[in-house]
Amino acid sequence: MTHAGMAVHVSYDPTLVMLSIVVAIGASYTALELAGRLAAVQGRLRLIWLLGGAAAMGIGIWSMHFIGMMAMQMPVPMRYDPDLTILSMLIAVGASGVALFTAGRRLMGTAPLLVGGMFMGAGIAAMHYIGMAAMRMPVVISYRPGLFIASILIAVSASVAALWLAFHLRGETLARWSWKKIGSAAGMGVAIAGMHYTGMQAAIFTPLGRSASQALPGMGIDKLGAAALGFASLFVLAIAVISAYKEYLQRERELSKDRLLREAQEFRDRVMHSVTNAIVALDRQGRFTLANRRTAEMTGYAPEELIGQPFSRFFRSDALAGMEAHFAQITSQGSEVRDYETELLCRDGSVRAVSISMAPLRQGGRVVGVVGTAEDISERKRAEAAIRQLNAELEQRVAERTAELTAVNAELMALNRELEAFSYSVSHDLRAPLRAIHGFSQVLLEDYNGKLDSDGQKYLERVLNASQRMGQLIDDLLSLSRITRSEMHREPVNLSMLAHGIAAALQAEQPTRRVNFVIEPEVTAHGDPRLLEILLDNLLGNAWKFTGKRNNARIEFGVREEAGERVYFVRDNGAGFDMAYADKLFGAFQRLHGVTEFEGTGIGLAIVQRVIDRHGGRIWAEGAVEQGAAFYFTLE
Repeated sequence: MTHAGMAVHVSYDPTLVMLSIVVAIGASYTALELAGRLAAVQGRLRLIWLLGGAAAMGIGIWSMHFIGMMAMQMPVPMRYDPDLTILSMLIAVGASGVALFTAGRRLMGTAPLLVGGMFMGAGIAAMHYIGMAAMRMPVVISYRPGLFIASILIAVSASVAALWLAFHLRGETLARWSWKKIGSAAGMGVAIAGMHYTGMQAAIFTPLGRSASQALPGMGIDKLGAAALGFASLFVLAIAVISAYKEYLQRERELSKDRLLREAQEFRDRVMHSVTNAIVALDRQGRFTLANRRTAEMTGYAPEELIGQPFSRFFRSDALAGMEAHFAQITSQGSEVRDYETELLCRDGSVRAVSISMAPLRQGGRVVGVVGTAEDISERKRAEAAIRQLNAELEQRVAERTAELTAVNAELMALNRELEAFSYSVSHDLRAPLRAIHGFSQVLLEDYNGKLDSDGQKYLERVLNASQRMGQLIDDLLSLSRITRSEMHREPVNLSMLAHGIAAALQAEQPTRRVNFVIEPEVTAHGDPRLLEILLDNLLGNAWKFTGKRNNARIEFGVREEAGERVYFVRDNGAGFDMAYADKLFGAFQRLHGVTEFEGTGIGLAIVQRVIDRHGGRIWAEGAVEQGAAFYFTLE
């Protein structure tokens, strides 16, 4: 890159040009990093960072400018005025201080942004042109107005943009490495270098005609010195960035520690105020030092009102002695108290039943207080009292009911004794005249047969039959009575075996009949063997009787499952019955067939019903006229 001002030819060293741009980018990155640091600190530390950052950033920007001038090559000797050179550096530091102060503000509107950008841009422009004025060489420097103004505008615009980026990216500076931050620093650095080289392009160098060998005032710096200055500047900027980064890490650790402590405190407070039990802490004098929200709800006092209050004011005299004894034991011996039930005195004068647990609070191995919890058990106590009252009432009712049942049982026992006496009376007193009637009628019929006409004989036969029927009725009544009052003995019973025995006995009584018995094997039940045998005897006997007019008679016995219940059955294909009269089947002396058609007294199914009742079961029947009948029953 070259240009000529009048007769003087100007060129640039590419290496130093690139070094100046790198230094500008480094200074810009430092500005972004330091802006974040300034926003994060306060007080004296902020002033220290502002001064140190302004020095590092200003020296970096000034170094970029100075290296850029050293990159310029002309066929004339070149030296620098020390005073103006130092002044340009100080202006760069001042402009950097303005920039950092503006970017480090908590808030930045448009006006502070523009004012700060103008000051910073003017400072950078002043640094550049004062640095140009510090050059001592046998030429006169003049400037092209357009490029001169353009360089100043570039300086101001770049400064405004730099301040805006520094302010909005200072949060990014807290990150370890941000490509947005690096890219912004590169853009800012190129813009600053662009301002410098635009200003250099505006310069016109006119020779004075002085001999090149004539000595010039000021100090001279060669290319090696310029490179050393550049690397030294980068080193200073690196130290500033590293220092900022180390301070950031230290502050982050402190903030993280503070955040963890704050979160732990907030978590403890949330737990304290979320639990359903009261939580308190007491000092050795028994004064509250901590109380959660539930404690306030239970006592009626706000948590802050409880602090400093002695626990003794929350207990009545009858309950306070026990609490003071436990408190003294904990503070002196370090023991614990668990689930101690007492009554808490509330602000409004009411009391709450509470269950209290306490433990010593230690510090350095010494008991410094007591921590405790209290559970409101008022509802539980009321429920326990209600249960006790209910139990007392139930016990009273049970006692009254037991007395009533005892009385009823005594009456029943008396009735049973009377019934038993009546049964003996029937058995003894009624049978004697009945036997006389039957015996004398038989004598008349046999000994006086020739003296009686046919009507007389028929009348005597009717008397004989009636006396026999009367005797059977007496026997059935006695059987029914015995079923009702006999004692039960439950045990496993093989019903199939009982059914086979009853079938064999029926067949032996009438060997000429051919009946097909179908008995399911191994049908068992749990009940009284004697009563179950009477039950099957009556059911199978009925089936035998009502199939008497069938040539292909069939009687079945078995069991089936219905809704998880064992249902036993006896089924036949005999005379059957009309279902309209099914409700009369199990009544005493109820008959659905005439005596002349089928013999019997109508007491058998009543006995079956009594046996089923005593076993806690149920019985029902199904049938149709001339299509057979089925009896179903269950046992408890």
